[in-house]
Amino acid sequence: MALLRCPFCNHMVSDKAIKCPGCNSDTVLFKFDYNTAYNNVPKKNNHKKLIILGLLCCTVIFVLCVKSVIGDGDSDSSYFNYNYNSYTTEMIKTGKTGALNRANSYLRSSAFSYKGLVEQLEFEGFSLYEAEYGADNCGADWEEQALNKAKSYLRSSAFSYKGLYEQLLYEGFTESEAEYGVKYCGADWKEQAKKKAESYLRNHSFTKKELIEQLEFEGFSYDEAYYGVIENGLN
Repeated sequence: MALLRCPFCNHMVSDKAIKCPGCNSDTVLFKFDYNTAYNNVPKKNNHKKLIILGLLCCTVIFVLCVKSVIGDGDSDSSYFNYNYNSYTTEMIKTGKTGALNRANSYLRSSAFSYKGLVEQLEFEGFSLYEAEYGADNCGADWEEQALNKAKSYLRSSAFSYKGLYEQLLYEGFTESEAEYGVKYCGADWKEQAKKKAESYLRNHSFTKKELIEQLEFEGFSYDEAYYGVIENGLN
Protein backbone atom coordinates (compact mmCIF):
# COMPACT_ATOMS: atom_id res chain seq x y z
CA MET A 1 0.00 0.00 0.00
CA ALA A 2 1.27 3.47 -0.90
CA LEU A 3 0.42 6.83 0.63
CA LEU A 4 -0.53 9.80 -1.52
CA ARG A 5 -0.65 13.44 -0.47
CA CYS A 6 -4.03 15.13 -1.04
CA PRO A 7 -3.48 18.28 -3.18
CA PHE A 8 -6.49 19.96 -1.56
CA CYS A 9 -5.85 19.55 2.17
CA ASN A 10 -2.30 18.17 2.20
CA HIS A 11 -3.48 15.08 4.06
CA MET A 12 -1.81 11.71 3.49
CA VAL A 13 -4.25 9.31 1.84
CA SER A 14 -3.96 5.62 1.04
CA ASP A 15 -3.96 4.85 -2.64
CA LYS A 16 -6.66 2.31 -1.86
CA ALA A 17 -8.97 4.94 -0.36
CA ILE A 18 -11.86 6.34 -2.40
CA LYS A 19 -12.08 9.67 -0.62
CA CYS A 20 -9.64 11.83 1.28
CA PRO A 21 -10.39 11.59 5.01
CA GLY A 22 -9.29 15.20 5.43
CA CYS A 23 -11.43 17.00 2.88
CA ASN A 24 -13.64 14.22 1.56
CA SER A 25 -12.31 14.81 -1.98
CA ASP A 26 -12.41 11.89 -4.39
CA THR A 27 -8.96 10.37 -4.56
CA VAL A 28 -9.45 9.62 -8.23
CA LEU A 29 -9.16 13.35 -8.82
CA PHE A 30 -5.54 13.55 -7.72
CA LYS A 31 -4.20 10.00 -8.13
CA PHE A 32 -3.53 10.48 -11.82
CA ASP A 33 -1.85 13.82 -11.46
CA TYR A 34 0.26 12.67 -8.46
CA ASN A 35 1.49 9.51 -10.12
CA THR A 36 2.18 11.36 -13.31
CA ALA A 37 4.10 14.01 -11.46
CA TYR A 38 5.99 11.44 -9.38
CA ASN A 39 6.97 9.41 -12.40
CA ASN A 40 8.13 12.53 -14.22
CA VAL A 41 10.39 13.68 -11.41
CA PRO A 42 13.99 12.94 -12.38
CA LYS A 43 15.58 10.52 -9.93
CA LYS A 44 19.12 10.77 -8.73
CA ASN A 45 21.47 8.10 -9.93
CA ASN A 46 21.89 6.52 -6.47
CA HIS A 47 22.69 3.12 -7.95
CA LYS A 48 25.77 4.46 -9.67
CA LYS A 49 26.91 6.20 -6.52
CA LEU A 50 26.50 3.03 -4.53
CA ILE A 51 28.65 1.15 -7.03
CA ILE A 52 31.41 3.78 -6.79
CA LEU A 53 31.21 3.80 -3.00
CA GLY A 54 31.36 0.03 -2.94
CA LEU A 55 34.44 0.02 -5.16
CA LEU A 56 36.16 2.55 -2.92
CA CYS A 57 35.40 0.47 0.16
CA CYS A 58 36.67 -2.66 -1.53
CA THR A 59 39.88 -0.86 -2.54
CA VAL A 60 40.50 0.33 1.02
CA ILE A 61 39.79 -3.12 2.43
CA PHE A 62 42.06 -4.71 -0.18
CA VAL A 63 44.96 -2.35 0.64
CA LEU A 64 44.57 -3.01 4.35
CA CYS A 65 44.45 -6.75 3.77
CA VAL A 66 47.55 -6.68 1.56
CA LYS A 67 49.44 -4.70 4.18
CA SER A 68 48.33 -7.07 6.88
CA VAL A 69 49.26 -10.10 4.82
CA ILE A 70 52.67 -8.68 4.00
CA GLY A 71 53.34 -7.90 7.63
CA ASP A 72 52.08 -11.23 8.84
CA GLY A 73 53.86 -12.93 5.99
CA ASP A 74 57.19 -11.65 7.25
CA SER A 75 56.32 -12.81 10.73
CA ASP A 76 55.06 -16.17 9.49
CA SER A 77 58.11 -16.55 7.28
CA SER A 78 60.42 -15.87 10.20
CA TYR A 79 58.44 -18.24 12.35
CA PHE A 80 58.54 -20.90 9.64
CA ASN A 81 62.23 -20.44 9.01
CA TYR A 82 62.96 -20.60 12.73
CA ASN A 83 60.97 -23.77 13.19
CA TYR A 84 62.36 -25.32 10.02
CA ASN A 85 65.92 -24.55 11.06
CA SER A 86 65.22 -25.85 14.55
CA TYR A 87 63.73 -29.00 13.09
CA THR A 88 66.62 -29.63 10.72
CA THR A 89 69.11 -28.88 13.45
CA GLU A 90 67.41 -31.39 15.68
CA MET A 91 67.39 -33.93 12.85
CA ILE A 92 71.13 -33.41 12.44
CA LYS A 93 71.55 -34.43 16.07
CA THR A 94 69.19 -37.38 15.95
CA GLY A 95 68.07 -40.13 13.61
CA LYS A 96 70.16 -41.59 10.82
CA THR A 97 71.60 -38.23 9.84
CA GLY A 98 72.58 -37.53 13.43
CA ALA A 99 74.23 -40.93 13.76
CA LEU A 100 76.20 -40.39 10.57
CA ASN A 101 77.33 -36.93 11.63
CA ARG A 102 78.33 -38.25 15.03
CA ALA A 103 80.22 -41.15 13.47
CA ASN A 104 82.22 -38.78 11.27
CA SER A 105 82.92 -36.60 14.29
CA TYR A 106 84.32 -39.54 16.25
CA LEU A 107 86.49 -40.68 13.36
CA ARG A 108 88.05 -37.23 13.06
CA SER A 109 89.46 -37.53 16.58
CA SER A 110 89.98 -41.24 17.15
CA ALA A 111 90.18 -44.62 15.45
CA PHE A 112 87.32 -47.11 15.73
CA SER A 113 86.45 -50.55 14.52
CA TYR A 114 83.05 -50.97 12.90
CA LYS A 115 81.80 -52.78 15.99
CA GLY A 116 83.34 -50.25 18.34
CA LEU A 117 81.78 -47.32 16.47
CA VAL A 118 78.33 -48.90 16.47
CA GLU A 119 78.57 -49.55 20.20
CA GLN A 120 79.70 -45.98 20.83
CA LEU A 121 76.77 -44.57 18.87
CA GLU A 122 74.37 -46.82 20.76
CA PHE A 123 75.91 -45.54 23.99
CA GLU A 124 75.13 -42.02 22.73
CA GLY A 125 71.45 -42.98 22.52
CA PHE A 126 71.07 -43.91 18.88
CA SER A 127 69.15 -47.04 18.00
CA LEU A 128 71.01 -50.04 16.60
CA TYR A 129 69.53 -49.29 13.15
CA GLU A 130 70.69 -45.65 13.30
CA ALA A 131 74.12 -46.60 14.67
CA GLU A 132 74.67 -49.18 11.93
CA TYR A 133 73.56 -46.64 9.33
CA GLY A 134 76.16 -44.20 10.64
CA ALA A 135 78.91 -46.82 10.61
CA ASP A 136 77.91 -48.14 7.17
CA ASN A 137 77.91 -44.71 5.54
CA CYS A 138 80.77 -42.89 7.26
CA GLY A 139 83.22 -44.01 4.56
CA ALA A 140 85.75 -45.49 6.97
CA ASP A 141 88.43 -47.90 5.79
CA TRP A 142 88.42 -50.34 8.70
CA GLU A 143 91.91 -51.67 7.97
CA GLU A 144 93.22 -48.11 8.08
CA GLN A 145 91.28 -47.61 11.30
CA ALA A 146 93.01 -50.68 12.74
CA LEU A 147 96.37 -49.30 11.66
CA ASN A 148 95.64 -45.93 13.24
CA LYS A 149 94.47 -47.59 16.42
CA ALA A 150 97.64 -49.67 16.58
CA LYS A 151 99.81 -46.58 16.19
CA SER A 152 97.77 -44.83 18.85
CA TYR A 153 98.41 -47.63 21.33
CA LEU A 154 102.13 -47.67 20.55
CA ARG A 155 102.39 -43.94 21.30
CA SER A 156 101.26 -44.52 24.88
CA SER A 157 102.45 -48.04 25.74
CA ALA A 158 104.68 -50.88 24.63
CA PHE A 159 103.20 -53.98 22.99
CA SER A 160 104.36 -57.23 21.53
CA TYR A 161 103.07 -58.22 18.13
CA LYS A 162 100.74 -60.73 19.76
CA GLY A 163 99.67 -58.33 22.51
CA LEU A 164 98.81 -55.56 20.05
CA TYR A 165 96.96 -57.99 17.80
CA GLU A 166 94.85 -59.20 20.73
CA GLN A 167 94.21 -55.62 21.83
CA LEU A 168 92.86 -54.74 18.38
CA LEU A 169 90.61 -57.81 18.45
CA TYR A 170 89.34 -56.64 21.82
CA GLU A 171 88.52 -53.26 20.24
CA GLY A 172 86.23 -55.03 17.80
CA PHE A 173 88.41 -55.26 14.72
CA THR A 174 88.20 -58.42 12.66
CA GLU A 175 91.19 -60.78 12.52
CA SER A 176 92.21 -59.53 9.09
CA GLU A 177 91.87 -55.87 10.14
CA ALA A 178 93.88 -56.47 13.33
CA GLU A 179 96.56 -58.31 11.42
CA TYR A 180 96.79 -55.45 8.93
CA GLY A 181 97.13 -52.90 11.71
CA VAL A 182 99.88 -54.81 13.51
CA LYS A 183 101.75 -55.70 10.35
CA TYR A 184 101.98 -52.17 8.99
CA CYS A 185 102.25 -50.13 12.19
CA GLY A 186 106.03 -49.96 11.77
CA ALA A 187 106.87 -51.21 15.24
CA ASP A 188 110.32 -52.59 16.10
CA TRP A 189 109.29 -55.45 18.42
CA LYS A 190 112.71 -55.69 20.09
CA GLU A 191 112.48 -52.00 20.95
CA GLN A 192 108.95 -52.60 22.19
CA ALA A 193 110.32 -55.36 24.46
CA LYS A 194 112.96 -52.97 25.76
CA LYS A 195 110.30 -50.32 26.58
CA LYS A 196 108.10 -52.90 28.24
CA ALA A 197 110.96 -54.22 30.36
CA GLU A 198 111.81 -50.66 31.37
CA SER A 199 108.22 -49.99 32.46
CA TYR A 200 108.23 -53.16 34.59
CA LEU A 201 111.52 -52.25 36.25
CA ARG A 202 110.17 -48.81 37.24
CA ASN A 203 107.65 -50.44 39.56
CA HIS A 204 109.03 -53.87 40.47
CA SER A 205 112.25 -55.76 41.00
CA PHE A 206 112.98 -58.60 38.61
CA THR A 207 115.75 -61.00 38.02
CA LYS A 208 116.91 -61.47 34.48
CA LYS A 209 115.04 -64.76 34.20
CA GLU A 210 111.85 -63.41 35.79
CA LEU A 211 111.72 -60.43 33.47
CA ILE A 212 112.34 -62.56 30.39
CA GLU A 213 109.48 -64.81 31.45
CA GLN A 214 107.21 -61.82 32.05
CA LEU A 215 107.94 -60.42 28.63
CA GLU A 216 107.29 -63.79 27.03
CA PHE A 217 103.99 -63.86 28.91
CA GLU A 218 103.25 -60.49 27.27
CA GLY A 219 103.67 -62.15 23.87
CA PHE A 220 107.24 -61.29 23.02
CA SER A 221 109.46 -63.98 21.55
CA TYR A 222 112.43 -65.17 23.58
CA ASP A 223 114.85 -63.22 21.41
CA GLU A 224 112.78 -60.04 21.80
CA ALA A 225 112.45 -60.55 25.55
CA TYR A 226 116.16 -61.27 25.97
CA TYR A 227 117.03 -58.13 24.02
CA GLY A 228 114.73 -56.07 26.17
CA VAL A 229 116.17 -57.38 29.42
CA ILE A 230 119.81 -57.02 28.37
CA GLU A 231 119.21 -53.43 27.12
CA ASN A 232 117.89 -52.58 30.58
CA GLY A 233 121.12 -53.74 32.24
CA LEU A 234 120.12 -57.17 33.54
CA ASN A 235 123.05 -59.39 32.52
